[in-house]
Amino acid sequence: MSQSIYEHPSDYDLEHEGDHDDVRFFRGLIAEYQPKRTVELACGSGRVTIPIVRAAARLDGEVVGVDQSEAMLGACRARQRALPDTVRRRLKLIRADILEWAVAPAVDLVVVPGSTIRHLLSLDDQLRFWRRAHAQLVPGGRFVVDVSMPNLPAYAESLRVPPRQVVELDVDASDPVTGERLIRYCTTEYSPHEQRARIRFVYDKFAPGADPDRYLSDFDSHVYYPRELRLLFLHTGFEIEAVYGDYRRGALQPVSRQMIVVGRRRA
Repeated sequence: MSQSIYEHPSDYDLEHEGDHDDVRFFRGLIAEYQPKRTVELACGSGRVTIPIVRAAARLDGEVVGVDQSEAMLGACRARQRALPDTVRRRLKLIRADILEWAVAPAVDLVVVPGSTIRHLLSLDDQLRFWRRAHAQLVPGGRFVVDVSMPNLPAYAESLRVPPRQVVELDVDASDPVTGERLIRYCTTEYSPHEQRARIRFVYDKFAPGADPDRYLSDFDSHVYYPRELRLLFLHTGFEIEAVYGDYRRGALQPVSRQMIVVGRRRA
């Protein structure tokens, strides 16, 4: 049976066990830009949210986390409750679709970690998403989008005749406290005329003293290319301030795994 990984916050956290580079990157943005108000879209269980609100609190700033999954927001709220009061009150969580969110007053920084924008499949939705971010920012405010580079080898395999989908073991993580182990496999089918990757994740979960658990998580993913990403920013009123190919702010290169674009709303 297919289920969304967003219905399993603990599994989502486990599959990201050890992913610290993007957290350091976004925390660094807070230190550099010193925004008074930051919005994180698709904040999920708070993996990035909690570190950036800690950083923001030291600078007298606030963070708003937006997500449409009640399960993920519940996990984020649990993390929020564990924060010191001086930090906890700096975070506000809102349940909303990332195409419909709104806050007041306008904010200084909007961040979108974790390739969330891949879920926006149509050009209309993408433009709507970028325009909403633009409308919610103060003049000079920044919009930072993080998305993975196209997995061209996997796409090429799915286009062979006859087509085939390679099964990749891309996550094998263990919880050091509970001993739970999560293994994730994925297959990819690419439709070049739609610029869409149909991805199937297979999760195998092993917990001490329990039977193994397996479920599928399927979703369609829009495949972004660097020039397309730039055009979305430029078309919706942003100027391109920076483009990075990794979380250490290296230049975008043929071997880059990430595309990170910083757009600035024109003053």
